[in-house]
Formats: sequence, C-alpha cells, structure tokens
Amino acid sequence: MVALTIVFSYVTFVKNRHRRDRQPGPPPGPKGLPLLGSLPFLRHDVHRQFAEIAREYGPIFGLRMGSKQLVMVTTASPAKEVLRDYDATFANRDVPVVARVASRGGLDFAWGQLDAPHWRPVRKLCTRELLNGSSLDALHGMRRAEVRRMVGELYGKAGGGAAPVNVGEVAFICAVNVMMSAIWGGGLSVEGERRTDVMREKVGEMMHLSVMPNVSDFFPALAALDLQGIVRRMKRSMG
Repeated sequence: MVALTIVFSYVTFVKNRHRRDRQPGPPPGPKGLPLLGSLPFLRHDVHRQFAEIAREYGPIFGLRMGSKQLVMVTTASPAKEVLRDYDATFANRDVPVVARVASRGGLDFAWGQLDAPHWRPVRKLCTRELLNGSSLDALHGMRRAEVRRMVGELYGKAGGGAAPVNVGEVAFICAVNVMMSAIWGGGLSVEGERRTDVMREKVGEMMHLSVMPNVSDFFPALAALDLQGIVRRMKRSMG
C-alpha cells in the first residue's frame, strides 16, 4: 500500500510540476517535503502554527498539502476581498471527498458549486424563505419557546438528582425542533423525541467522518481506493 501511494503521488507530483511551469507560482511559503508537502509538519495547534508562518511569509502564503496547493489568507483585509469583493472568483472551492458523498455529489446548498445549475435557485430560495431578516424575526418567538423548554427540561432533570443529565441529547432535540418548526411548522412528537438516539448517533458519526483527515483529499489519484474506508463508512451511515 505504501509503494502504491508513492507511485500515485509521484505521478501527481510530476503532472502538477508541468502545470506550474505554465502558470504563475503560488505565494511564498514553507517548502515542505517532496510528494508530502507540509503534511508531516502540521501540529495539533494548527491555528498557532499558521500564525507563525504568516509572521514569516506574510498574511497570504502558500502551503502544499500532499498534491494540493493551498493559499492561506490570514488577515481581515485580504479575507474580505476573497470572501466578499471577489467571492464569485473563489466560490468554487475544493470539495472534500466525503462531503461530495454526503451531499450526493455536491447537490446541497453548502457544497454546491457556483456554476452548477441548481445552486442559484437553491440560494435564492434559502435567502428568501429562511435566512432573511423578516423570516428570522418571525421565528424568534418559536426559537425562544424551544430554548425555554429545553432549559426547563434540564432544570427539572437536574433537580431530581436521580441520574446524570445528558445535556447533548436535550440540546439535540431542541435543535431538531427549531429546524423542523422553521421548515414545516412543527417539532418532534413525544414518541419522536424518545427515538432521537439513532438519529443523533448517525449525525454524530457523519460529522466525525466529515472532519477526519482523509488521504483521498490530499492525493486525489488515490481517491478510488478509499484507503481509510471513510467513504464506505459515510455511505453506510447515510443508508
């Protein structure tokens, strides 16, 4: 498996090198290792590490992660240009392999590509019906009621003292009720609340898989092999 990884990585490295010969280079940044880039040097406190790199190379620097060349923007002014002034240019971001699976090929609002035919109608619908000021104001009372109900339930369970209170479970039910009420005007039934354990477990597993470092994201040539089995686990979680 290691030998296969090296072969695929070398092919990708050569292809990317030929592309770089014809295109402007990335911003300055750490050189990293051949094939692996800066992957072996990432620390757990990566946010502090990026701040240290920015002090050395400037607020915009390049970072190679496997076969992917990243551009890191670390200060407010250039970030505003990227996210607001030139958002159409930078909107088609790289979609992680597991997110592509979870979104059925990028068909949802979060991971859809700007040039996809469905994305603008979906954005327009969400903006008009869910995310505008009047819609949020109209749902303020509902959100307040659900949060008060959650706090009351926590207070009641804590006051009994018979067993530990699962705060995560109560908060999850509150979040689901808020979303369901916003979408179609009603929350979970009492029986539905008793059966949220399976749903919460599935959502938790999907979130965990979504943030796991995936070899396939750093070396796309290996994506078909699914070396860590993350895609298989995500498909199983989604049913």
